[in-house]
Amino acid sequence: MDKDKLQKAYEAVEMLKALDLPVSKDQLNAIAEMERECLLEEVTPRIQKILKPIIKNMNTSFRIDISYTPETGLVINTLDNKRPYRRSTYESDSGHRSRTKVGTLRVTYPDGRVIEHNKASQTLVDVVESIGFENVEKLKWTVTSQPFVSKERHPHRQQERDGWYITTHSSTPFKKKQIEDLSKKFKLKLKVEIV
Repeated sequence: MDKDKLQKAYEAVEMLKALDLPVSKDQLNAIAEMERECLLEEVTPRIQKILKPIIKNMNTSFRIDISYTPETGLVINTLDNKRPYRRSTYESDSGHRSRTKVGTLRVTYPDGRVIEHNKASQTLVDVVESIGFENVEKLKWTVTSQPFVSKERHPHRQQERDGWYITTHSSTPFKKKQIEDLSKKFKLKLKVEIV
């Protein structure tokens, strides 16, 4: 897997978006396939190489879930099958480990109106609705290689509202960034906070 090629693909998509040019579904699917190749050929073998000597003498069954988003970094969840022990950590660029913080979102409009729900996904959907589903769909944004807003149902987690499907399968920090990007795009001057 050529990691430079993948990086160039990311940069090409960003350039198209910056120029307000469309990014095709085929292009996004090709990038997703490159990412899968990287995971299979680069990431998984390295993890196995590191873990094998450490765990070879362990007598306990366990599961390790590893996830990554650019917003939260690396998240590792471990589950011991004999005891209900679970830990979630991430490592920042500085190398400090910390508990993963999960919060909700508060969005304040310039007129003082506030959108805040117990679930960050609900707040995100309300903001998108206030902008107009059609308007946001025209941006052709994607989340995990599927449309952010669409009239069509997709396999990943989505919320449905008034016949529109909004992809909400993302971290709270990522949702915050989405709302901030929408605010800039539509000149809304929203204040977005994780609370």
